[in-house]
Amino acid sequence: MAELHQVLAVDKDIEAIARKIRTETIVTFTKKTELFSGHLKTLNMFDDARAGEAEALTETKKVTTTVPDRLKYTTESLVRYFDCLLHKEGTNQLAKADVIVDNQALLKDVPATMLLAMERELKLLREMYETIPTLAPGVDWETDPNYGDHIWKTTTPRKAHRTEKTLQVISLAKATKEHKEQVQVQSVDVPVGQWTQHNWSGLIHPVDKSKLLGRVDNLIQAVKTARSVANKQEVIDVKNFGSTIMDYINSPLVY
Repeated sequence: MAELHQVLAVDKDIEAIARKIRTETIVTFTKKTELFSGHLKTLNMFDDARAGEAEALTETKKVTTTVPDRLKYTTESLVRYFDCLLHKEGTNQLAKADVIVDNQALLKDVPATMLLAMERELKLLREMYETIPTLAPGVDWETDPNYGDHIWKTTTPRKAHRTEKTLQVISLAKATKEHKEQVQVQSVDVPVGQWTQHNWSGLIHPVDKSKLLGRVDNLIQAVKTARSVANKQEVIDVKNFGSTIMDYINSPLVY
């Protein structure tokens, strides 16, 4: 195991990387949601002679990434940071307690100083999970394993007419003995085809987001409770510490 001075030499760099990646993830969740969306838009012309036009107008966009994939990328830096943080905070103190979730010890023998740090970091982590974009409500979605992992597809494609402007003569008043028929030429939208669009998404269901936030909240409350009952024990083994935290939070996304 590394000595304290070795941990102190690198902990700031590890923390900076974790915060940078977490910030990038928040930006992705809030300002780059197009990365999670894909679609296939095709046109079926009613006139067979114009079928060639439909092929040229086909529009395809693949899903660039998914929320679980982005969380996995972010998790790697957070696991390293949590482990490093525990090394630093736990070396020179003995007060410890178990973090109890659902009446079971999720984390054992956590130092009191680390519990304080965890409480702070988990609150920041919750801010990231709050920014997770979710599937549009009012739309029926289903998983599409043929497209890829963590991909949803709309159960019913969107359909819309493709129209073209056509001039038509509209009769305003019929002819009489005294007056000619009054007409007016108007531009009318005439259906010439039908668009069919299938949509895919790498977002997650709102229920899954609620589960993630609920687990973060459970962990925050458990850490607060553990901090209040911490007692003196030997320095802890930090093996699998960070991965246990992130695996617990992210477990609802393991389909």
